[in-house]
Amino acid sequence: MALSGSLTEISLADIIQLIGNMGKTGRIKLVRDNETGYIYFSNGKLVHAELESENLTGESAIYRLASWKEGDFSFEIDKKPEKISIKRPFATILMEAVRIMDEWELIRKRISSEKVIPYFKDVDPENQRRITLNTKEWFVLSKIDGKKSIKEIAFEARMSIYEVAKIFYGLSVNDLIDFKPPNEI
Repeated sequence: MALSGSLTEISLADIIQLIGNMGKTGRIKLVRDNETGYIYFSNGKLVHAELESENLTGESAIYRLASWKEGDFSFEIDKKPEKISIKRPFATILMEAVRIMDEWELIRKRISSEKVIPYFKDVDPENQRRITLNTKEWFVLSKIDGKKSIKEIAFEARMSIYEVAKIFYGLSVNDLIDFKPPNEI
């Protein structure tokens, strides 16, 4: 089965659904700029995914790869993974990927790129209010130094860019942080 093309023409979700429905074994190779990701199938079942440039495997890798709007893909028959990192059915994963993509659209209205640098805003003492953060939010907040991008913080925190961007989105909505372009260092 020869299947290749551009993600601008067909979404990754459609490609996954096609390969899954056909019951194929192999991997989808995705290439965008200098990034390469892989999604593996065994008899039509999703079994593994990886995106080495962001140190992601399993479902986190699929969700990140599903956010790619451009790049090229090719399906390589009979390529098998070295490990199994996905156990849930592909339909469940695709529904979650669609939900995450919808959230990304909202996040992107406030955070233009994963390369922007979060920084703490000056808080007017008269406008201070109580904000409760969970452990993960505190952990990510502690990584802000005014020099590292969202992508760098995610890598350092060993979290997906989506998870970190979602936390920064909430902190931004609460007027605690703002973002500057990467060239304003």
